Amino acid sequence: MLLALQPAFGASLMSLFQGRYGAIELFDSGKKLSFRVNAPELSQPRNFCQVDDLAAAITAIEYGVVSDFNSPIALPVQAEVAGKELTMRQALRQGNRTYFDALRTRLGPQPIAAMRAKKLVPNSGATSAFALLDWMKAFERGTLVYKASTRIALSNFLAQRRQDDRVIYAFSSRCTDGEGALGSTVGYVASKLPPVYFVLSVEGKSRSDLFMVAPKIRDAALIEMGYWFVPPPNPLAPSN
Repeated sequence: MLLALQPAFGASLMSLFQGRYGAIELFDSGKKLSFRVNAPELSQPRNFCQVDDLAAAITAIEYGVVSDFNSPIALPVQAEVAGKELTMRQALRQGNRTYFDALRTRLGPQPIAAMRAKKLVPNSGATSAFALLDWMKAFERGTLVYKASTRIALSNFLAQRRQDDRVIYAFSSRCTDGEGALGSTVGYVASKLPPVYFVLSVEGKSRSDLFMVAPKIRDAALIEMGYWFVPPPNPLAPSN
């Protein structure tokens, strides 16, 4: 049975946003407990723009354009760092739209459309936090039928923090959204116990204003609810 968040927990989690507008859900799949703040917002279509870039990156790996998120890829754009071609991990970290526009042009519309038709990548354009979480749940449960190499590459990319037998798998994004910006993070905590899923969104003044805001709220919420411990561990990958 799905239980609603008790008021004390709701106030505690809401305080983590420090006055910013946002929403969060933590779902303990073992206990069937859902802890939510601002649930209506989680069902509203929002522009999680870097989700489209993630979809292009996954498609590029599935179709053999690049082997993983850490491999440089030659594109017909000046997308370089320190004189070297960008990797998809670096481009996602930077929010480099030019890079992913070029990648989508190289892939063409058919591969990404085919991946979306099979629900192997998140929906494009405006989507809800709940829909994004559904895709992440399917990945964790192994119901997304990727090539083995694609699943390994995506799993390695999503692995963000490790603590004893627990690992946070997550994808985070920061996007300009009209006059402001939108940050988000979605994923799960894997351990010997059933996974704990999470998704949150948070608004800010600009993309730079939201640097690491969503991941920090996520980690604090997981600690608050006992799914993670202090002090926070060192990140496996600082991008998300």
